[in-house]
Amino acid sequence: MHRQTDRQAAATSRALGLALAVAPSIATSAAIGFALMLAGHGQLLLGSTSSAKAAATLLLLVGAGGALLLQRSLAPLLGAAARTEEEGEPMPRWLQWSIALALLLLVGTTLHATWRAPDGGWDAWSIWNSRARALLRSGGDVRLACAAGRGAALFTLHPEYPLLLPTMIALGWRSLGSETPLVPMLLGLAPALWLAAIGALVIARSSARSAGFTTLLLLTTPEFARMASAQYAELALSVLVMTALALLLLADELVETQPGRRWLLLLAGHSLGLAALVKHEGLVWLLACALVTLVSRRRDLLPFALGAALPLVLLGWFKHSFAPPSDLANGDLVTTLAHLPTRIGQTALGLVRRIVYVQAWGVHLLAVTAMLALRMHRRDLSRPALALLSICGVVLGGFLCAYLISPHELTWHLHASIDRLLLQLWPPALLALGLPQRVPARA
Repeated sequence: MHRQTDRQAAATSRALGLALAVAPSIATSAAIGFALMLAGHGQLLLGSTSSAKAAATLLLLVGAGGALLLQRSLAPLLGAAARTEEEGEPMPRWLQWSIALALLLLVGTTLHATWRAPDGGWDAWSIWNSRARALLRSGGDVRLACAAGRGAALFTLHPEYPLLLPTMIALGWRSLGSETPLVPMLLGLAPALWLAAIGALVIARSSARSAGFTTLLLLTTPEFARMASAQYAELALSVLVMTALALLLLADELVETQPGRRWLLLLAGHSLGLAALVKHEGLVWLLACALVTLVSRRRDLLPFALGAALPLVLLGWFKHSFAPPSDLANGDLVTTLAHLPTRIGQTALGLVRRIVYVQAWGVHLLAVTAMLALRMHRRDLSRPALALLSICGVVLGGFLCAYLISPHELTWHLHASIDRLLLQLWPPALLALGLPQRVPARA
């Protein structure tokens, strides 16, 4: 029995290492391409020549190969941090079949949505896919990709957003030689599957049953399935955030003198820096993790910050030299602050309404919120779970502050974006729910 448990633990550690390696490796290869475009050398990757096609293909292969190398470097660290329960809770057969059915439905829904709307939802075709086309057809001209959407009438096109995701799409198109909708479809579906895998594998190190339940909750969330098929950037951002959070949890399980612990922290910071290159919300996650790390373990902040440094340099370069100001900076702050009490009430009411909005969340969000609140009241949440919820709380506070100073009509702004922001918090919340309970101190 113990040998079987040891083999299962080793297999889980290897699978988790691969799950944690893929997103940062692929995103890093895209960041290299983005850096070349910022430097004015986009033709090397996105030009119309056969050499550009070969270079784009090679860059993507480097990202895939880097994932395998990174998995090998993570394997011994995850093995050192691995823990299994002696009883080894098995996952019920009905739960395994339910997860398999949910996966089939998710893939089928995505294929059907791509067939009906090849360019995805609003954000996909107006922001991410259109920027990818601009990069591809201009040979990697960042200024041209940022040109669309300037002006007050087109603020919803967000020309100030970083171009990591459009770069990934454009590289895939150049490598395949056509603007096939399969590339953005895969970049919407693959992060969804990877999110489920990361959460399940982290929790499965302690309880396969808990891993199964939280995975099923995630896969059957209506908003999660909608985002997977809409080709939005939220899941690409979330998989990098989830990777970083998992790495921080694993680093916390190692003693401070453990070799390689700083490598986990550096990689976590790097993943969050890459998340900031996907969307601005990645910066909020980065700052929240840095704040919680500063409060809990100050020594960990340096390797964490070093990992985020290079992606943040790219972001600063893009913002300083290419991107227009954010639409959030265009409002009258004095007038907004004068109506702050009213806006606080509107924002709080909008948040409560989404928690019980069954069309987007079923009963999932309400039930998980209640369960987490009950466990906090009973004080049986473990320290890693409390750290995760602390990060989520800081991030949620940052999101709500953005609504309070928003120059846009608040009801519209909440309706247009709050589900997507809550979706970013959803996988970490499920991870916190699935982690083992706190072991009571013995008398």
